[in-house]
Amino acid sequence: MIENSMAISLRYDGSVNRMQIDKIYVLTKLISEEGRPEKVFLGAAEPECRGAEVLLEAVKSACNTTLDRLSDYFEVLHHL
Repeated sequence: MIENSMAISLRYDGSVNRMQIDKIYVLTKLISEEGRPEKVFLGAAEPECRGAEVLLEAVKSACNTTLDRLSDYFEVLHHL
């Protein structure tokens, strides 16, 4: 499904539990070959510390639970 998408937009949301451990959830909104919008949950990850680089690595890690390599989708990835 993701492999044949016309466009992909990645989004993430985060939460903190009672133990103050961050967790991010990565979803994608895609446009199928038929032109239908769809949402797909890609995965979750726990950033080990704060900062943009660490957050990007956590997003990549969450994506890798579903996708083989995120870089394979850069051609149709329009928002990150």
